[in-house]
Amino acid sequence: MYDRRSNYNDASKVYNTIFDHLQYSLWTDIRNAETCAWMVTGSLLTTSSNMTDWIPKVSSKALFSQSTERRFNRWLENPAIDVVGVYGPQIVRALKSWGEERLVIALDTSMLFEKFCLIQLSILYRNRAVPLAWRVIEHESSQVSFGEIAPLLGVAQGILEAANISHVLLLADRGFADTNLMRCLTKMKWHYRIRIKSNFKMYGPEKELISKIGAVVLEENEAKFYQGVYLTEEQYGPVCVAFAKPENVKDCWQVVSSEVSSMSTFEEYGWRFQIEEGFKDTKSGGLNVLELRRHLSGQLRLEGSHLRSAIKLERIVIIHA
Repeated sequence: MYDRRSNYNDASKVYNTIFDHLQYSLWTDIRNAETCAWMVTGSLLTTSSNMTDWIPKVSSKALFSQSTERRFNRWLENPAIDVVGVYGPQIVRALKSWGEERLVIALDTSMLFEKFCLIQLSILYRNRAVPLAWRVIEHESSQVSFGEIAPLLGVAQGILEAANISHVLLLADRGFADTNLMRCLTKMKWHYRIRIKSNFKMYGPEKELISKIGAVVLEENEAKFYQGVYLTEEQYGPVCVAFAKPENVKDCWQVVSSEVSSMSTFEEYGWRFQIEEGFKDTKSGGLNVLELRRHLSGQLRLEGSHLRSAIKLERIVIIHA
C-alpha cells in the first residue's frame, strides 16, 4: 500500500521520481528540468502554491533562501520554457494505452485575481478532471472569444494525435455556444455537446424558422428532440438539439449535439460537472491552491502564488498539472 508520509518526508526521493518523468519533456537546458522537479516537489510536500514555502524542501548549493526563490522566478519568466514542450510529452505518455474508447474533454474558463482568465481543456476520467492544455490571458471576463480558444484546440489536437487518439467528445457550457467553435470541432472530427443560449434561432431541415431556442415550451419532466436543424441567422448545421425541463428546475436544458440527440445527450453533457471534482481535488485532496466557487460552471481562483503575470500563471499551472 502506498505510504504517503514515508515518501513525502524524503524530499530527495520525491524529487528523483519526478525528475525521472520530466526527462521525457523537451528541454533546452536540463537545469530547467531540475528546477521544475524541485518546484513540483515543494508543492507536493507543502500543499502550497507559494514558492517561498517550497524553499526548505529544496536541496541546493544556495546559501540564502532568496537565491532559490529567484531561481524559481527565473524559471517562470524564462522564454525557453515551453508549456506544450514540458507538459505535452507527459500527458502523451499517460494516454499512450488509451485505446479506441472515446476521450471526453471539458472546456472551461476561470477568473484569476479578477484580472486574468485561465482557459483550460481537461480530460474527464473517473469523476476527475485532468489538465490537457491551457492558456492564461489578461482578460477581465470569463467570457472569451473563439479566437482565444482556437490556439488551445490546436495544441490539444496535436497532443491527442501524438497519443493516437481520434475519438473525442468535447463538452462546454453556454458561454462557449459559438458556431465558429462547432465548425472547428467538426473540421477536427471531434464531437460535441454544448449548452446553447435561449436567444439562438432554430431553423428546420428545409431552413424554415421554427422558433427561438428559449421559446420552445416544455412541461415539467418533458423532453423534446430536434434532428438535422440549423442554428442562428447564419443557419449553421445540420446539428441536433435536445430540450428538457427537469422537475423543480427553473431553467430548461438546451444542448446542441453533433450526433443524434436523445435522453443520453443530457447524461453526456452532465459529465462536464466532473471538472468541479477536479478543482476540488486540487484544493482539498491535493494542492491547497484553488478555491472552488459553487457555480454551475465550476469556476476557481488560484490562491497563494501571489503571481500577477499571465506568463507566470500559465507556467505555474504546469507545476500543478
